Amino acid sequence: MIRKLLLGLTVIAVIIQATPEQPSTDIEDDAVMHPRRTRPTRNPLISEAEFESDYWINQAQATLRAKRARELNKNVAKNVIMFLGDGLSIGTLKAARVWLGQQRGEDGEATKLAMEEFPYAGLSKTYCLDAQTADSACSATAYLAGVKTNDGAIGVNGKSVNCNTNLDVSNHVFSIAKWSQDVGKKTGIVTTTRVTHASPAGKFKAILH
Repeated sequence: MIRKLLLGLTVIAVIIQATPEQPSTDIEDDAVMHPRRTRPTRNPLISEAEFESDYWINQAQATLRAKRARELNKNVAKNVIMFLGDGLSIGTLKAARVWLGQQRGEDGEATKLAMEEFPYAGLSKTYCLDAQTADSACSATAYLAGVKTNDGAIGVNGKSVNCNTNLDVSNHVFSIAKWSQDVGKKTGIVTTTRVTHASPAGKFKAILH
């Protein structure tokens, strides 16, 4: 029994000794996990100046000076044009910006879309009351009427959950088109899709009234 045990240990020792030790360094491990760190590639569209801290600091200071120097527009707007890109999230804007820049042979990330040159910008949260991912119906109601509602609902508040509650006029909400019409202004829609699609339908509902 003891002889068999010693023989088994000898075999194990031989196998371990015969297996060559694989040297491992932090650099090699890093190369496997992060290959780009050991083989950096340089974007030819990036200028030498962009590798210096002063480039970005000076650019930020110039932007701040331009913003502070802009005279506040206190005039009353005569007309309002609302542009809506369905699904136009921040991620979509970035993708469009990068694509446009690359098509021009520029560094895509640094390119600016026309709308990004506007002096003022803002964000709105257009979620549904009963869903984390908004559809075009409830989001159209949110940004046109200022009222959050349920998924798939247009021109009604969150109390409307079926045909009967939809007929209740007290649950109806109206868009900026209706508000404009009430003060004698003309309204209209230009769309690349049908007016019965959820996004333009949120405004079209006001015109029907």
